[in-house]
Amino acid sequence: MPDRTLLLDTCVLLNLAAGGQLESVLETNHFLPGRIATAVREESLYLISESDPGEFEPIDVQPLIDRRILSVVELETDDEYRLFVNTAATPIGDGEAMSIAIAASRGWILATDDRKARRVYTQTVPDADRLTGTTTLLREWSKSIPLEELQHTLGTIQRRARFIPGKSDLNRDWWETTVSATE
Repeated sequence: MPDRTLLLDTCVLLNLAAGGQLESVLETNHFLPGRIATAVREESLYLISESDPGEFEPIDVQPLIDRRILSVVELETDDEYRLFVNTAATPIGDGEAMSIAIAASRGWILATDDRKARRVYTQTVPDADRLTGTTTLLREWSKSIPLEELQHTLGTIQRRARFIPGKSDLNRDWWETTVSATE
């Protein structure tokens, strides 16, 4: 049976945190605890304020770590360090590069929405089952919650994280249909 460990990169962590449903999404998808790389923890600093869209609110992932919803992982092997250095030389951030190196080396599933990171990961790990993103995680989660809660969550993610699925996202139509049903 393949490893069901999920490593979230910065964009997915911010999106799920913005929606306020990180724990529920990870639990529904059977990914508790989710993992984040040390660089992702350092990059995940702020979300747009719900009360004042002109302001930013700090994100504190420590309570999620304390409750074992998330755990922080580091590069451990020479292979992981080599893959991180090689990946960081491409035009992606350290959080994505470290996440790719760790997930690829350990056989984990990578959750990223970054197009470049997805491309690099699929070149490194040609197994489509080992790559996911915000919309896939939320779509699976949506099967266990009321429509109104889903609509609220998607709208909140759009406002606080400024996330809208890209044109190549296979769940884009689902997202747009769900969000537009609230209008």
